[in-house]
Amino acid sequence: MFCATACVKTGSSYGWYRKKITIPEGWAGAKVLLHCEAIGTKSTVFFDGKELGSHVGAFKRISHELPGAMAGKEHEILVFFDDTDKRMSRGKSGTLAGIWQTVWLEAVPQDYITSFQQTPDIDQSCLVLNVDASDPTLTVTATALDQGKEVATVQGDAKSAFTLKIPDQKLWSPESPFLYDLVLELKRDGKTIDRVEGYFGMRKISTGEVDG
Repeated sequence: MFCATACVKTGSSYGWYRKKITIPEGWAGAKVLLHCEAIGTKSTVFFDGKELGSHVGAFKRISHELPGAMAGKEHEILVFFDDTDKRMSRGKSGTLAGIWQTVWLEAVPQDYITSFQQTPDIDQSCLVLNVDASDPTLTVTATALDQGKEVATVQGDAKSAFTLKIPDQKLWSPESPFLYDLVLELKRDGKTIDRVEGYFGMRKISTGEVDG
């Protein structure tokens, strides 16, 4: 992970963010992704003068692959922001514009896990997983661990939901905030080509009547 400088623009309706970057030598052969965690409120991203795409909204991550990114070479990132549409939500201050969250780079394999969603189901003692990958035909292996000890493992397709059964589940609560470790491995022909580590808690959130 290689962090670039983020900036905050206030008191302006539109403007440019410009950053010169050099791709680390160790990233040779990898795909390079640019992540902007939040830009308010309309934005367009350019890399070495080429437009990568536009986005509307101030609170969502924007990600782009950087075409032609070469290790050891200097490149230029440009972000144009436009905050002239006052109908857009801009938080309590009413002055938020430009890049107001971290801008960072990430090196990934040629095929990789792009995102995942996890939903605990304590009634069924399981964790439901949805894993997205750059190639949805690849296989994903999910493993739950308790302090380094394997609790459960399951294999499924990146394009479909699958379930990780948790035996003798330890429930999360404010008094006992236990978390399982989670390892996701993207595989091609049985070989791991990408790996993501995370965690999850077995808990349930619901609404109901209390004391009448």
